[in-house]
Amino acid sequence: LGLEEGETTDMELLVEYTRRLNPGVSVSVGSRTLLEQQHRPESDEFIPPTKCLLVMERPESTQIQLSSLCRSSNIAMVTVQTAGVYGRLFCDFGNGFHVLDDGETPLVTLLHTVGVVKEKEEELLEITCVEGERHDVSRGDVIRFEVKPSSYQDDPWERDLVAELTAKVRNVKSPTRFTVSLEQPLSTTGKKTLSELCSVITQHASSITRVKVPVPVPFLSLPDALTLAQQRANNVKGADSHPNHPLYTFSDLEKSFDESRRHSLMSCFHAHNAHLPHHQTQTPLEIISACQLYGNKPINPTIAQKFVACAREKFVPLQAFLGALASQECLKAVSGLYHPVHQFLLYDCDEILDLLNDSPTDGASCNLHETVARLLSQKRLFVV
Repeated sequence: LGLEEGETTDMELLVEYTRRLNPGVSVSVGSRTLLEQQHRPESDEFIPPTKCLLVMERPESTQIQLSSLCRSSNIAMVTVQTAGVYGRLFCDFGNGFHVLDDGETPLVTLLHTVGVVKEKEEELLEITCVEGERHDVSRGDVIRFEVKPSSYQDDPWERDLVAELTAKVRNVKSPTRFTVSLEQPLSTTGKKTLSELCSVITQHASSITRVKVPVPVPFLSLPDALTLAQQRANNVKGADSHPNHPLYTFSDLEKSFDESRRHSLMSCFHAHNAHLPHHQTQTPLEIISACQLYGNKPINPTIAQKFVACAREKFVPLQAFLGALASQECLKAVSGLYHPVHQFLLYDCDEILDLLNDSPTDGASCNLHETVARLLSQKRLFVV
């Protein structure tokens, strides 16, 4: 999608080599006009996407243009961009995306007691599991009851009633105890009080299990997500347009929770997309000033200098890793299976940087020590 119509020479070569990877997959060349022709009415904005566009190593300005086109065509978008040993992945699956299956097998937890409690003047069922049994439910989950095998010899109406009941988890009090509210109106159960229904559940139910239900996961477009990141970085009171919207998926327990580092890397990528000069032509002050294009919050000068030192090069192992991750997110977008990256994922391996290497000749020499790069180039290795 980086070329205009008619400029297909390089694309045709790329298509040919791509087909050789898997002859069973259809590969064709498209243009941005194809996205423009798939415009949909705004009333359909909550329909889940059925297609996904993967954007690789394109400038931020191009990513924003494609984001608008994908939004207007109900197409999910995944962008991935690397700068030396630093990478950024972004996902936008639209407003109508739902996670249909989180990939986890729900536990079947044995029941000990079912009682009735009052919370804020509302009657709820309190479920206690057998000692040693831990449930896997969280607030907002839906559960159902498993009927005892012996109940099939009892009243079939009450047995079927318990089997068809579903309840929503209201509060988790401990790993073995939680409260729920019925999903169905009490009047449809044929019981006058919740206590009567509780007795029937106690008589016929042996265990509980979590029910998998589609979970809505709304996304912001790339321009809106970048604006929100800037609002939070500037920490202006009342300026956060989406206060409860998660913006980052953490990938490193040590680095990802560092708010200053996240802001610094977002600033660096913004400056990189604004065509940063090569690091050899810049002073540390100029490096920091260039990266300060994104928000007013101070950034980490060490990260800025490392970023500029390698941003012009491409580190193939990192590209392979993020490429595989981006492909995985595309499958999530069209299948609804598993939780997606929401919405930025920042990853780096700057521990391997060799900033003392004054004359890098390629990506490997810039990001690895020149001796290591030369040694690897002499090895006959094929890495998958």
